[in-house]
Amino acid sequence: MEKLIKVTEKERKLSGYEKTAILLGELGPQNSDRILKILNLSTKELKKINSVLKKLNRQPVNNAQIKHNEVAVLSEAVRYGKQKGIIYPVEKDHAQGFRKMADNNPQAIANILSSWIGDKQ
Repeated sequence: MEKLIKVTEKERKLSGYEKTAILLGELGPQNSDRILKILNLSTKELKKINSVLKKLNRQPVNNAQIKHNEVAVLSEAVRYGKQKGIIYPVEKDHAQGFRKMADNNPQAIANILSSWIGDKQ
């Protein structure tokens, strides 16, 4: 009998703009606006982020890849924040923890996003 081999597509690495858009989406509009002001991005950078946000908003909410990306981004942000000593202890719900952090220390979130945007992936 012939063996069937499942070939999985290599996981694509998210760009800095994709990671930024996902985290901004998790933070909500009010926090995102405050953090974007802190970042003082160029018009070109803002257009890239908005473009990615529009693509994300067109995806089905239950899309498994979208959920995987959200978890990956939040986990990466936690690791970065712990490494830099700029993150508060986060509850089980990382998104809620980052929303609280955005309220109390928006500069810390801006630092994370800045590192991603500067990452030329």
